[in-house]
Amino acid sequence: MPRFHHQWLPDVTYYEDPGFARDVIFNLEQKGHVMHKTGSVGCVQAILRDKEHEVWTGWSDPRRNGSCQGY
Repeated sequence: MPRFHHQWLPDVTYYEDPGFARDVIFNLEQKGHVMHKTGSVGCVQAILRDKEHEVWTGWSDPRRNGSCQGY
């Protein structure tokens, strides 16, 4: 799925292209949002802890060459 990134400063929304419909970008700009087209936005590495089953699950973003490792 396409991603976007916004933070307080700078007050700009970076969005992946392709990914978002042109009318969505247009409507956000009409509301005063500053939109900036970019390539890839971010990379996620995560760990999920399931307390009920006492299981930890690692996940690496398929957009990069990461991997999950444990001990």
